[in-house]
Amino acid sequence: DAFGKRLVELAMKERSDLRAAKFTEEQSNVQLAKAKNDLLPNLVVDATVGAQGGDVDGASVGHATRSFTDNVAYPQWTVLVLFEYPFGNDAAKGVLTQRNMAYMRDSMLLAESNRTVLLSVRNSLDSLKHAIPGVELSRQSIRNYWPSVEGSLEKYTNQRDQASLSTLVDLLTLEEKLKLALTRNVDTKTTLAKALLDVRFNTGTLVPKSETDSFTVSKEAMTTLP
Repeated sequence: DAFGKRLVELAMKERSDLRAAKFTEEQSNVQLAKAKNDLLPNLVVDATVGAQGGDVDGASVGHATRSFTDNVAYPQWTVLVLFEYPFGNDAAKGVLTQRNMAYMRDSMLLAESNRTVLLSVRNSLDSLKHAIPGVELSRQSIRNYWPSVEGSLEKYTNQRDQASLSTLVDLLTLEEKLKLALTRNVDTKTTLAKALLDVRFNTGTLVPKSETDSFTVSKEAMTTLP
């Protein structure tokens, strides 16, 4: 559904472990590209121009500047062309193999992280959907048994001296059922609270982002959906 899709998108954005996996994969890709470039030919062209001669006498700035254009003798031109080709560069080939394997490993880890996050979000959302009806059913059981227990207790109290054993047994039975309903209510609320925390955790929204090492998990984060 649309809500589940939004939670998945939120998890892809907020999960710090997923961001770390993406960063590692990107770094491996950069290192792989460099390793490939190391096997390519390298061409370096270096050109320099110089001159000898010229009148450098004089103290003024203009005189010194004209010395570059006036009375210039023996111009020098130097061009250096360097071409390198890595024939039989086994070291570079070995590095390329290592980088390629590292990139494949990190890509697989990223894909596995994406799959794990997707499944964890879906499972936590399914658990939440199943936990909500359980809380309502336990509340309904309490509402059903509570008046019956009060009625039986009042009847037994009014007829304490004349009450039969069956009346006492009925009262104890209803009280036991009410206790079970109350216990079930606590259990279902605990399950619901855990499901809410799981949704928050799996979407990366339980712990707020902080520039420091300290953080505080708010009550809202533990009791609401992102």
